[in-house]
Amino acid sequence: MKRSYFPFLLLLCALQAFSQSKPNYQLLTTADGLAQGFVYDILQSRDGFTWIATKDGLNRYDGSRFKVFSPDPFDPYSIANSEVRSIFE
Repeated sequence: MKRSYFPFLLLLCALQAFSQSKPNYQLLTTADGLAQGFVYDILQSRDGFTWIATKDGLNRYDGSRFKVFSPDPFDPYSIANSEVRSIFE
């Protein structure tokens, strides 16, 4: 009786291809510094930053920490509103 290893090899190749196609993501929450949990939009800019539009400001994530941009009535260059709905680059 001769055994064929082809189905076994085909299964191994399929499993290898499936394991490489898993998305690479990181779950970020308010505990990590995100201003608010209600997210409207996400954009990764050309310079590598991840920008997140939330109900409580614009968040910039550099891979390790958040910087939150909020309206400041004493700063004429701050964002106009705390609720940011969309991001464009």
